[in-house]
Amino acid sequence: VLDKLKSMIEKALTKSGGVVALGEEDISVVELTGGGCRIPMIQDAIRDVIGKAEDFVFSRSLDDTSLALGAAMIPYSVEAHTVDAEREETRTKLLETEVALAEKDEQLRRKDEIRNQIESHILELRSARHSSAHSSLLPKTDEFNSFLDGTDDWLFSDECEEASVEQMIEKWTQIQGRTQEFCGDYLAA
Repeated sequence: VLDKLKSMIEKALTKSGGVVALGEEDISVVELTGGGCRIPMIQDAIRDVIGKAEDFVFSRSLDDTSLALGAAMIPYSVEAHTVDAEREETRTKLLETEVALAEKDEQLRRKDEIRNQIESHILELRSARHSSAHSSLLPKTDEFNSFLDGTDDWLFSDECEEASVEQMIEKWTQIQGRTQEFCGDYLAA
């Protein structure tokens, strides 16, 4: 298995101009993906083929990020340092996709953050009725209970799931305003 791995690495290096053409000092990072990258024997085999010392540290990732990074590097031509139009187009599309995915990840992170703030706020109000020294300042009306239940229902609805960050911020602002209306005395205490 190790011989086959070494052979595959050597073929890839030969195709790219080889370690001699690259120069050992030109290889500063090797990106490994998947669980196998944690096996010391595999790491040693790779170090051996690329001529690196035992202290050479690999970049390791168990997600799609390193695969996208590798795909973005494919168009680079070692010999001519030029990229043909087709590869440049592919590289550009991959980069655009990566940027779009990163933006989407940030939007999802922000939505989760706002959702957690809302949920925490509602849970705090519910538990304050039973455990707070100022619980007598909280309303005991059906309208307040409906507000809490409605907010909980919204948090787990399709509407919340499909909401944009801006809509989530607007909803959070509305909830804070309604809470102030219902619980002003409690919040001031």
